Amino acid sequence: MSFSIFGPSKISVTMDNFSPSAQCDLTGMICLHKDLRPVYQWAGNALVNTGLLAHKDHVDIPNPVGKTPRIFRDPRPVMNARPFPRGTLD
Repeated sequence: MSFSIFGPSKISVTMDNFSPSAQCDLTGMICLHKDLRPVYQWAGNALVNTGLLAHKDHVDIPNPVGKTPRIFRDPRPVMNARPFPRGTLD
């Protein structure tokens, strides 16, 4: 495959592979359409398809930073709570 300032000038595909060529949305690389995979990311507590198609070598595992943290309930209050029994801190 050769490149010029105007983009790829020719794409070589073998005759035994009839999959059309496509462009990766993340890198701009020309590849076979069958090698493209959808890109997912966390939005709240669900994985959402971003609509981008990327080459299978460039698709990452979704980062859980965008995931909503799980919040636990507060413990029940205890009347006259004492963290240590008397006489243990002498």
